[in-house]
Amino acid sequence: MSNEVRFCLEYRFAEGGPAHAVQTAWMVDSPATRAQIEEMIANARAMNAAQAKWWVEERQGGDAPR
Repeated sequence: MSNEVRFCLEYRFAEGGPAHAVQTAWMVDSPATRAQIEEMIANARAMNAAQAKWWVEERQGGDAPR
């Protein structure tokens, strides 16, 4: 089995405003996937958000909850 990763982001456009969260689907961990995630991180840094945090989750492939 291959490892899988996904990008997660939480942000607020205004202090005290509503929080928003997004995440990608689980993707096979590869150099191309990591490059895409680095691009998503760069985009998150460029957002005009009052608060933003992001992280990458990893798991062993094939063990998605059913």
